[in-house]
Amino acid sequence: MCEDPGEVPLSSSLHKAVWRTEGTISFTHCLSIATHRELKLLGDHIVGGQLGDIGSGGHIFPYALMPRPRDRFVAATARRYLRYAPRSLLPLFTPDFVARVYPDLVTAFTDSFADLPSLPNHRLYESWDLQERQPHQTLASTLIDSHLFGHVFPFLDRECLSFALSLPTRLRFGQPLYKAMIHRLGPEIRHVPNANNNLVLRGSVAGNLGSKLYELSAKAGRRLTARTVGRRHAGPAPAPSADMALLTRRDPGFRRIIAEFAQSPSCDDAIFDRAGIRRMLDEHQSGAADHADLLCTLATVAVGIHYFVDGARTACPTRPRPLPGGPAATGDPQP
Repeated sequence: MCEDPGEVPLSSSLHKAVWRTEGTISFTHCLSIATHRELKLLGDHIVGGQLGDIGSGGHIFPYALMPRPRDRFVAATARRYLRYAPRSLLPLFTPDFVARVYPDLVTAFTDSFADLPSLPNHRLYESWDLQERQPHQTLASTLIDSHLFGHVFPFLDRECLSFALSLPTRLRFGQPLYKAMIHRLGPEIRHVPNANNNLVLRGSVAGNLGSKLYELSAKAGRRLTARTVGRRHAGPAPAPSADMALLTRRDPGFRRIIAEFAQSPSCDDAIFDRAGIRRMLDEHQSGAADHADLLCTLATVAVGIHYFVDGARTACPTRPRPLPGGPAATGDPQP
């Protein structure tokens, strides 16, 4: 089994991920597909759900605990998710398209909170997350291996979720109780650091809460240093599980998908800036700038258009092929 995501070309997962999720999320949320054929030889089901996110308190962000009016909190949440300011989208889209669509995007996002009850801000966010983000992202990403595995979602159970949400905030902010539970139930992985912050699990709520506070302090320190003395002196951030800038730069197949899309009729001149896309790709490849996020999103759109708009979906086989070493009824259909 491949242990290092960098060992697998990024573009090898792109088409499969877009096809199997119908382009509902960025393919970068489905990179584990590279190991699923090997995993199928070891098991038949994947257990998933929301305990690691909402149920454990993983999405109680510090800003949600700050007292502020509901409208200001919703606006702050919109800024977190609509991470690109209109101007930063111009290398990818035409100015007319951004000016016409972006305000509607902001309105649609804020309107998604309109029917939620009056709750403290962190509870309001959790209710929104359960109804909006989880169905469109977390649950959509499981489609990536639905052809190989059965799925069990115990944490969608209402009683289980209600119990988790009833726990005091002090046991959920930063997932201290959840991490202590993993520490107790999984002694063989206690030494493995978290992929997001390189911190190991602690056996107590207080220990994990202390680790969370340390992580927040380190982030604040790096931001302050970057503002005052420059990013090159701010110190290294915790290493992510996969460096998307590196993976995209060293994958010729990824670059080819973007370049071919920019030259194709599917690249609508009323929406996309062909010259801007090529310039972004050149800047990214040379290391002059890091456009990995936008380019990965564009790659998802480009492949999705290819399959679901241009009619190329007929290339997908109608029946799965048997998987060597696995049950004959399962397979790995290729796009």
